[in-house]
Amino acid sequence: MLIAENYDVDKNIVYTAAAYHDLGLAVERERHEIFSKEIMLKDKKLDEFFNKEEKEIIADAILAHRASAKVEPKTIYGKIVADADRDLVPIHIIERTVLFGLDKYPQLDKEEHFIRAKEHIETKYGKVSYMNLWLDLKVNNERLEKLRNIIYDENRFRRIFDYCFEKHIKK
Repeated sequence: MLIAENYDVDKNIVYTAAAYHDLGLAVERERHEIFSKEIMLKDKKLDEFFNKEEKEIIADAILAHRASAKVEPKTIYGKIVADADRDLVPIHIIERTVLFGLDKYPQLDKEEHFIRAKEHIETKYGKVSYMNLWLDLKVNNERLEKLRNIIYDENRFRRIFDYCFEKHIKK
């Protein structure tokens, strides 16, 4: 909603898209944006507040929020929800990556987890990455730059990784 304050948009549309954007995680992570959109479209209560065109804008914003989305969102609403959904705090990103690796690849040793985490984070957030920021927001740009500085500083990345790994490793 803080991002929406800077644009001439319907705050109710922004709020609704943000509220529904991750509900599909209850069904499946891999395609959760599709399930989130379906959940929103099936919610007949929303018909009391939005017309068909507005619900299509909300649906597009829900679909557009994935960091792996290849195409630019069609509307400012999609850009707002997508950029608001970006958690660019380095410790959060590294810790989430460690937790995912420990859950999905328990057979890996610490060094293999480090390599996997570093490769994933660099691929997603590095200078050549698949994650897009659609709006020129100072806070996101600064956080992304800080994250990239850590990605390319092997010692800093290693220290944060080690902290996160040791915090979550089963002893």
